[in-house]
Amino acid sequence: MTKNTNKKKNDNKRHTFFDVAVKNASLKKVRIVQGKFEMSSFAGLALIVNILTSATCLLKLDSLLPPPNGHPKNWIPYSSIAKLMIAMLCLRCRHFEDAKKFHQETLMRHLVGMTVSPETLRQKMDFLATIPEAVRIIEEAAIQLMAKTTFQQVDSGDRRLVPLDIDPTPLDNSGSGKEKTGPVYDGSWGYCPMIATLGTMPLFSELRPGQQHSFKDTPDFVERCLLGTDALCLPRDSVLVRGDAGVDGAELMERIARLGAFFLIKRNKRSNKDLEGAALLAEARKQGVRPELDGHIRGRRYYRFEISDCPDGLEGLGIHCIAEVRTEQFMPDGKPYLAEELSAEAAVWWTNLPDPDPKTVVMLYHDHATMEQHHGEVKSDLGVERLPSGKFATNSLYLQLAYIAFTVLRLIGDKAVMCDPSISHRKSRPAPKRLRIGTILNRYVFVPCKLAWHSRQFQIALDCSYAHFEAFKEIYAQC
Repeated sequence: MTKNTNKKKNDNKRHTFFDVAVKNASLKKVRIVQGKFEMSSFAGLALIVNILTSATCLLKLDSLLPPPNGHPKNWIPYSSIAKLMIAMLCLRCRHFEDAKKFHQETLMRHLVGMTVSPETLRQKMDFLATIPEAVRIIEEAAIQLMAKTTFQQVDSGDRRLVPLDIDPTPLDNSGSGKEKTGPVYDGSWGYCPMIATLGTMPLFSELRPGQQHSFKDTPDFVERCLLGTDALCLPRDSVLVRGDAGVDGAELMERIARLGAFFLIKRNKRSNKDLEGAALLAEARKQGVRPELDGHIRGRRYYRFEISDCPDGLEGLGIHCIAEVRTEQFMPDGKPYLAEELSAEAAVWWTNLPDPDPKTVVMLYHDHATMEQHHGEVKSDLGVERLPSGKFATNSLYLQLAYIAFTVLRLIGDKAVMCDPSISHRKSRPAPKRLRIGTILNRYVFVPCKLAWHSRQFQIALDCSYAHFEAFKEIYAQC
């Protein structure tokens, strides 16, 4: 009887607590009203436009395309068109139709100076793309922004070099009839632009038809990139041009060597049996090369050495050929190989670095793979893959502005790494060297704020619970 009585009392308590909870929940209704103040979801737009003001060469677009008959009434400055497009790309607004979102956006109108309709934006971009001088001015703006950063360097013996990575990336535009789209090497349909990255910052981009081979026009593109490094006051002998097997060619290597820079290019084997894994493994044993064990995968070994080979006609340029052979002791299912030659896989590189250490050369090329991360951030975090126009020239200009937007966000991330203490909040975790574009957008760009005029000054008020407020102010001050 006692147990049954206690059980009934507990059940009654539970019902009582449940009733109180329902009652309290019914009291938590809110009243929805419309305030008299303005708000914005993009407080980071202040950081973006503040950085863009340092690209003063964009103002040359206005003198290049002055108002008709000298009357500025209803005239839209082309420098503002470029800034508006870059700001929209920084906010993941990658279509011309997205300009509608900013018609009532006071912050965009105040910082950029104007907002336009999607039709006007498309028309102005089409016209701007037809002027070669305008494209050169936008490249000059990219260089001005890159001058605000410190370039990543790599070690090669006693040298400190700035890597200039060149790499094509496919842009899938399948299902469209856009100008010069075609089959790309990865099986998709679209474009295949060539991208040059200096350190961790994009330098130049060149939109190319999908069916164009990676090597075509690449020597001229690299020479243009080296002129860009000259504008950044980087000596030619401190630049290392890196590329994959798609740009392997004697013309490119000769051009880079004649221009006074270093290169590291993966060799295209082109069905050469002497460069297969078993043949190079025999050459390594002949030279007495001692294998290096992999510290993470059991049974994996590396043979790294130099072979005597040189491209035809380039014998006097000090070009070295470095090879790496990787062998496995066990199959993926754990069974051992009967002979080491059966698992041998080889890779070969060309370089004109003086007295290159084989292991250093291989590690330098492996660092080239970070280019794929940059491509992924542009396509996924910024959403720039399906280009908005049907005209090739307009899409080329759009891609240039997209990589300027990438540079602006990367500058914000670099400043945040230095001045935001919350980035590395765990003592066991080292501070990251850089932030992903998605992280930068979420922490410092997509931040709600209140807009107000106070003491004749336009100001944005951030939420009192915003965790990165001090870092936001410091980034704005430094940019």
